Amino acid sequence: MSESYRADIRLSDFSALLPTSRLQTNALSISAETASTHINAAVRSGDMAMNFVSSIGFSSFLEKLNQSLPIIATVQEEKRLDMKALHQVLPPFEFHANAKRNNLIQQYLKGMNMGFSQIGLNIQNDTLLNTTGKIDRFSTGGITIDTLQLSLFERREKEERLYYSLQVGNKPGNLDQLASVILNGFLSGNTTKLFFVCKKTDKDKKDSE
Repeated sequence: MSESYRADIRLSDFSALLPTSRLQTNALSISAETASTHINAAVRSGDMAMNFVSSIGFSSFLEKLNQSLPIIATVQEEKRLDMKALHQVLPPFEFHANAKRNNLIQQYLKGMNMGFSQIGLNIQNDTLLNTTGKIDRFSTGGITIDTLQLSLFERREKEERLYYSLQVGNKPGNLDQLASVILNGFLSGNTTKLFFVCKKTDKDKKDSE
């Protein structure tokens, strides 16, 4: 006997007081639907949208998630990544999130003197694990970074490496010492390798000559 559940929550006036900020919105919707063969969930508020899907049921998803926690703990405690074991127990899923300036995330970050103009995050685990994220105009403590891009991914099935890439880009006149920063590498077992490139603007190069 298959089990199927559905929930829809819509709030017209939501407010929460946190230690560092106050969250408030006049429109928050949360929907979720699950059966033995899938999970679908979505969150909407302001210009923020989050979507989650999985090709297995809720019970199977939780079972696989619980199996992955000891492996993740091993990464933290022993500084060792067993990519093959992790990929075998991670449940299949896709998560997509986008937000601009009018949303609960911005309100939360504002309390910590942080913010952004736009953010996008995509995480997928199917035959390969793939994560991509991009933040435009990220600011913290009076410093603004024009573009931040992060990727975590596998290149081939059953490969025991998790590749990563971090790119920082700034327009001329903003953090000229860090006009372009590129960090690429991979994690495998207890080994990590990286390639780092940092470029200044042409103007900054001339000033330092």
